[in-house]
Amino acid sequence: MFKQLKGLFKSLPLLLKYVQCAKICLHHAHEAKKEIDTLFDDVEGNEPEYLNEEELAGVPTDKEHMW
Repeated sequence: MFKQLKGLFKSLPLLLKYVQCAKICLHHAHEAKKEIDTLFDDVEGNEPEYLNEEELAGVPTDKEHMW
């Protein structure tokens, strides 16, 4: 049993590094999604007329497909 605990404690720092890396990746993904949403919000007022006609006809927009 001592060997199993020793092995667990040896692998714990590596596991913590993976968890920290995953948290950083999720943070960056969340920031990127917020930036993309902001870009779409900025563009929505300046869309070409044909896109607005599609939206009125019920055709899903690119933003709806992405999220």
